[in-house]
Amino acid sequence: MNLLIRKISSKDIQTITDIEMEIFGGTYTKDFLETFQNHGDILVAVSDKQIVGLCGWFYQENAAEIIMIGVIKAFRRQKIATMLLKACMSLMLQKNIQKVFIEVRFSNTDAINLYRSLGFSTNRIRTSYYVNPEEDAIEMSVNL
Repeated sequence: MNLLIRKISSKDIQTITDIEMEIFGGTYTKDFLETFQNHGDILVAVSDKQIVGLCGWFYQENAAEIIMIGVIKAFRRQKIATMLLKACMSLMLQKNIQKVFIEVRFSNTDAINLYRSLGFSTNRIRTSYYVNPEEDAIEMSVNL
């Protein structure tokens, strides 16, 4: 598989909006993604000209919060999320970000294990953080 990880461009917004339902269940609208592009960073993973995953974060001063990371179903279990996270963390270091936060569903053990493999540790449990279905979140962080 030939994979390219790059920053999002304005021409990607509609494509991401289209695949967003599969990855995130309709959480992020086109308007949100356009605003996000101006106030955060989004990297996309591209295979054969198709966007197959993304990772986005907001940052302020020396801290960042990853608010989206996902890979479409047909491309999962190929280490794409790992590559996206490593690329994001590398870009964050270039921006002098020292600490990164992320929330993850309590039941998402694959993601929790991925984050732990990259040095994230648990900060706290956020009760009823997610809806549809309702579920607790684990807040995790790593120092870069």
